[in-house]
Amino acid sequence: MTTSPLTAYFDTLPGTLLITDNQGVVLYANAAIEGRTGYSVGEIVGKKAGMLWGRRMEPAFYGELWETIKKKKQPFVSFVSNVRKNKMMQGEELHIAPVLDDHSETKYFLEIQPGVQKPEARHFFSHLFLARFREQYRKPHGMVSCIAEWMGGSGERETGHSFIDSIEQELIAPMGERFHERINDLECIRTAKEHP
Repeated sequence: MTTSPLTAYFDTLPGTLLITDNQGVVLYANAAIEGRTGYSVGEIVGKKAGMLWGRRMEPAFYGELWETIKKKKQPFVSFVSNVRKNKMMQGEELHIAPVLDDHSETKYFLEIQPGVQKPEARHFFSHLFLARFREQYRKPHGMVSCIAEWMGGSGERETGHSFIDSIEQELIAPMGERFHERINDLECIRTAKEHP
């Protein structure tokens, strides 16, 4: 099992990063997710985050969320009530963006909680997040550094790959190696449901 330098670095940061496939199944999460949700990385990879700690908002909220990130392919920021593993309610601001491939199709969704606590800094982050992800394909360079900085690290973390390649090679692939059997089981279940 390999750990990329970017994965190791992200695991030291106070902010959280969660990456799902285009169906919402978790492919990657950094170590800080446990402090935020109560769930370890091993408990969430291969599952839908919303089924673990979400589903506490009105259906209209989820309709707007999916309309924005899946159909409009735009970032989404909103306040949400989630439930931690210990069943305690937790209010937080949600920051989700689609990650588009070269054909402008949604390949992944990325959710970030910044590594800042002051309300004015979090508000500023929300504006930066929306602006940066609205222009991710006009200005794709520097996205990894932006994410590292938002999570509470230094902004000097470019990998030499494109943004999507960095996500796949530096974050998703090492996590996939770690949880290979679980991901294969999910693929078998998904195929069985599609072709009974």
